[in-house]
Amino acid sequence: MSAGPALAATSATVPLASPQPRLLYDACPLCSDAEISVLRTGDCSRHPLYKPVVAPVMTWMRCAGCGHVFTDGYFSDEVSAEIFSATNPNQQPGAGFEQNRYTSARIVERVARHVGDGRWLDVGFGNGSLLFTAEEWGFEPHGLDLRLSTAEGLRRLGIEAHCADLTELDAPGRYSVISLADVLEHMPYPGEAWPPHTACSATAA
Repeated sequence: MSAGPALAATSATVPLASPQPRLLYDACPLCSDAEISVLRTGDCSRHPLYKPVVAPVMTWMRCAGCGHVFTDGYFSDEVSAEIFSATNPNQQPGAGFEQNRYTSARIVERVARHVGDGRWLDVGFGNGSLLFTAEEWGFEPHGLDLRLSTAEGLRRLGIEAHCADLTELDAPGRYSVISLADVLEHMPYPGEAWPPHTACSATAA
């Protein structure tokens, strides 16, 4: 399986012509099975952060081998930079996180049954509700996001945050908990986030 490019963490300096084509997959980006088929299409042009650099119609595929659902291709670093140059207001650090506290507390409670303390890294942390709640339970919160402004916003609220791609993270043994919500579907090759020597488990909310 060829490696997909790391998503750029900063916005493009020169606006791109629109729309830019996706780099199409010829096999499942998770398990490399070649038996993939169209699942459905959808209009993304009404999304509040839609940018004309992206084609208005998205095509979703399903892998017959592992069941992974993914778009039919991924974007170049330049297009990804434009996509990640803006953030929904409700995903800004600190925005309405109290409204998410109940859901965040359920997640932390279930994780705490297995891991009682340590550093908690939330990838794509959004408004930071999960990290704020984890901190209240005794964890040391850390954030990782592709948007520089989002990382800076979380740091202003007193939580360590970095603007980087998860595939570039090299911190073996540093974190007791790593959480990802609405992240894997944005990664060109999600398996790259978990090297073969890394053990991981998933806990449903």
